[in-house]
Amino acid sequence: MSLPFSGTSLPVLSANQRGILAMLGAMALFTVNDALVKLTAASLPASQIMTIRGGFAIAFMMALILASGAWRSLRALASPIVALRGCAEMIIGVSYVSAIAYMALGEIVSVVQATPLILTALSVPFLGEKVGWRRWAAVLTGFAGVLLILRPGISGFNMAALLALGTAVFMAIRDLMTLRISPLIPALVVGLGSTLGSFSGGLLLTPFMPWGMPSSGDVARLAIAAVALVFGNWCMVIACRGVDLPTVSPFRYSVVLWALLLGFLIWGDVPDTFALLGTGLIVGSGIYTIHRENRLRARAATTAPVVQSPPGTR
Repeated sequence: MSLPFSGTSLPVLSANQRGILAMLGAMALFTVNDALVKLTAASLPASQIMTIRGGFAIAFMMALILASGAWRSLRALASPIVALRGCAEMIIGVSYVSAIAYMALGEIVSVVQATPLILTALSVPFLGEKVGWRRWAAVLTGFAGVLLILRPGISGFNMAALLALGTAVFMAIRDLMTLRISPLIPALVVGLGSTLGSFSGGLLLTPFMPWGMPSSGDVARLAIAAVALVFGNWCMVIACRGVDLPTVSPFRYSVVLWALLLGFLIWGDVPDTFALLGTGLIVGSGIYTIHRENRLRARAATTAPVVQSPPGTR
């Protein structure tokens, strides 16, 4: 591709390069969402945050759905599996937004990165998958990393820590449900179902968490968070389509670096040695698990094409 009025040309990105950039962008946008939610949690309850952000996100996603023509598939929202996935997203939203107010951004993001390890463990009873000793060792190593971050029995271990771990468990359950969703249902519609679930969770919490009067800054932060969340999920779609997933997937762990950076710049958070070691164990185990699972799939691959499921949303 040549630039007008110049003899220079721009390099054309390969599919994998595009996927890596999209994955890095998605993780950055998700972290921006988390940081904005954490800032707002200092003045508003989780119920109000989820409802206001969800309202903005629903409006924005509906605009994208109408513009893309995906509105023809909106009836899929009534599908039992899509509805169940929305319920899982409701629990994820409640637990994550409730926990993020009381944990350092880098810590909660690192704990949630245990999701692929939990997914590997759950694939045995729910999918009948055989998991060898190498992947079980990676799962146990990753959970050791979680324990190093949360440190049970230490004053820092509290309900927020349990909610963060619960978030990772339900994210894995949500991803198992995603495998059951027809690839014919547009990712935007699946994402809308998740957003509706999170929005509903905020409404259900309202009687237990009365709303306050949001400032204009609170509303602006949640509007920007909604945009970051929607575009983050869109980047995830780009990152996972038409690429070599073993090459692109490990870059999802860049979210930990983004979280540590924003945590330091905004709140001055500096993780201690145990937290850094735990984070390293989780990330390393997750990358190995992704690598191992992809090698096993490649070994067992047949001539039938593999259909990628829509990626999970936040």
